[in-house]
Amino acid sequence: MNKIFNSIIFLSFIIAIIFSTSCDESLPGLVRDDMLIEYDSTITLAKTLDWRTAQPDNGNDQILYFGQDEDVRCFSLLRYDLSDFSLDTLNQDSLIEVYLEINTADQLWKGTDDSTATDLVLSLFDNSLSWSESDYSQVNYSEYSGEEITTYTIPDSMANSGYLEVDLPLDKVAGLITGETELNFNLHAGDTQGLIQSFYSSEYGSYLQLMVGFRDGDGDTLYAQIDPSEDVAVTEYLNQSEIDDSLMLSEGLESYFVLPVEIDTSFGKNTIVSEARLELEIGEVVDYNVGMPIAVTDVDSEFVLADIDSSIRSIRYAYSGDSSVTMDVRSFVQSAMEEGKAKFQFAIWCEDNAHDFVRFFLSDRKYDLKIMTINQKIEN
Repeated sequence: MNKIFNSIIFLSFIIAIIFSTSCDESLPGLVRDDMLIEYDSTITLAKTLDWRTAQPDNGNDQILYFGQDEDVRCFSLLRYDLSDFSLDTLNQDSLIEVYLEINTADQLWKGTDDSTATDLVLSLFDNSLSWSESDYSQVNYSEYSGEEITTYTIPDSMANSGYLEVDLPLDKVAGLITGETELNFNLHAGDTQGLIQSFYSSEYGSYLQLMVGFRDGDGDTLYAQIDPSEDVAVTEYLNQSEIDDSLMLSEGLESYFVLPVEIDTSFGKNTIVSEARLELEIGEVVDYNVGMPIAVTDVDSEFVLADIDSSIRSIRYAYSGDSSVTMDVRSFVQSAMEEGKAKFQFAIWCEDNAHDFVRFFLSDRKYDLKIMTINQKIEN
């Protein structure tokens, strides 16, 4: 036992000698207070802050909307191609029923919770009016509101997901079903102000199907199940002057900021960035009680928003009532320092999963970059 104890003591002594002689050569010294630096940018390039809009991609959205309040009017366009179903060969009297299948999502509102029953108005508009999922910039509510076919009241019990069958009166659609090769509908809320109702588009799955029940020549009951060939949500901003005079993020407008920054080149390429925060001062967030996902990444001067690598970004949610939002940009600042950059820029945008009509207003072009660095020196 004594031999084992003496061996342990000897081995511990040898390890202590090795540690003490090698420490000076390989271990970094303790972090001192003067190695922690907080840097507030002076925003020397703030006058070049840019606000841009790209072509919205709402036609690819999985969610559609209808409804309006004092700020926005939302409506959705649906197109059905009947040409593959030979319905024009039917006699109007052979039709049994026609209905539209809808799967609702959330009810959305500004301010306090006012989930309530809401009216869905389904109107039919002229097939000669031009629109598509990729080209709807000229669509306006007054021209595309069309002739009202029916109104369906969505109860407040369907504040979340719910399945509906909206019957279309045969006396209004029978002649169209059997005589046209295409139907164009507008789903809207009439002129009633209130909440915004969301529902799933055909991009989400087999939704918004037009069901046509009829009897064939043998008297058997058959159904034509018709998926929309195109559907898109349109948002009209009723406070356009406010938008024109402000720096605003909105998924519906595909708008984004380009924020230039300038950092102190004395940091050096070997500086270790422990923390970097980009702080945006908020004028207002209109989030419809769901929050607004804001994303940031660093970009060059020739970037295209749609081409940004969505995996290389930092995300924070902004909410109604917030005065500021802080974005984590440490990895971007670290890369800039390693590349020796003193000037670079961030792109800020609203994530694709946000609702089209939520909005983020930057206050008076105010933003700030704060960097915390740790310089570990090797003592020789």
